[in-house]
Amino acid sequence: MGRTGKRLGAGVSVLALVIGAGACGDDDDAANAPQDEAAAVDDGAFCDELLAFAGGLVEHGAVGVGSPEADLVTAGEQLDPLARALADDAPEGFATYVGDLADAVAGLLDGDATAFSSEAVVDAYPTFLDDASDTCDFDSVPIRAVDHAFEGVPPMLPAGIVKLDLSNASLAEDHELVLLRRAEGEERPIQELLALGEGELFATGALTTKAFTAASPGQEAGTPVELEPGRYVMVCFLPIGGAADGPALPHYTQGMVAELTVE
Repeated sequence: MGRTGKRLGAGVSVLALVIGAGACGDDDDAANAPQDEAAAVDDGAFCDELLAFAGGLVEHGAVGVGSPEADLVTAGEQLDPLARALADDAPEGFATYVGDLADAVAGLLDGDATAFSSEAVVDAYPTFLDDASDTCDFDSVPIRAVDHAFEGVPPMLPAGIVKLDLSNASLAEDHELVLLRRAEGEERPIQELLALGEGELFATGALTTKAFTAASPGQEAGTPVELEPGRYVMVCFLPIGGAADGPALPHYTQGMVAELTVE
């Protein structure tokens, strides 16, 4: 939603790029949707729509205040029906936040990203996504982030819906999990592709972003994703030390890359 811009290249959800209170999942007011208050989901409609909206946001959500009006409208046209469907079927415990989210998305149709980029919507989204995914009981794939590697990544997963659960075991570094799918026929080693730099890498179409989540030190966050057969890679693009003292090498240059196959 504009807070971090297009740091990961086209197609990465800015809503889900927030690291901090929202990603921690322990802010009492963050999502207005504590898991223990969520109504039971019987027909699966909300869970299907949650998956669709999360995927749509990854593909179309890299806009915010300052983006060209045409880009805002295009994103709104893609996300508005997904957000409205999600709001229509939201269990009681999630209804307030999802309603606000749908209203924020609707503003994009008028070329206005003020609500879409607001702290009230952005900061709560990771907590909502994590708790709602738990309510849907998606199969969990636990991944542990350390400095600087992903631990516990299975070499193979079956196709289907899973929840990627990222726990950050670092004492000081924020970490993210960006799940990328290789294009069919793309055989270059992943390090060769990453060496292209983010702009050229995503422009080539060699890798497509499928999911994203992030967590602060000692915290956890999760995101749902529907995995299709193919080859995938998990990458952390964040800079070492958060680039507090200027430009720094991204975590993937230190080994924070993991490959897996979905069959």
